[in-house]
Amino acid sequence: MCCFEPQSFCWLNSQHPTAFGLGTAFTRFGRLNNSGAPANGSYDLAFTLYATDLSGSTIAGPVTNLALIVSHGLFITYVDFGPGVFAGASNWLQLAVSPAGANSFTTLATWQPSRV
Repeated sequence: MCCFEPQSFCWLNSQHPTAFGLGTAFTRFGRLNNSGAPANGSYDLAFTLYATDLSGSTIAGPVTNLALIVSHGLFITYVDFGPGVFAGASNWLQLAVSPAGANSFTTLATWQPSRV
């Protein structure tokens, strides 16, 4: 069964269409390993946006998402740095991870390119 059928949606929605602005949040998904095995449990994730890939000035963040559930190493979350952050240039996303509530973040070595 298809999850999204725009034609059916328009037909079922008999109210007048309303325009909504796009938000500033984006979806981030990934895989976490703990000691070489897929992580399971609750983790705090901190996202920071940089202008270059290894150092340089912080553009935004950190934005911390608390008690995120990680199952079989996989997670999905929303990140919102606010308006005006993505202006078309390439940016780099740094991720730091901590067991939920421990406040002992480990910065992951690989930064990811992020262009929204």
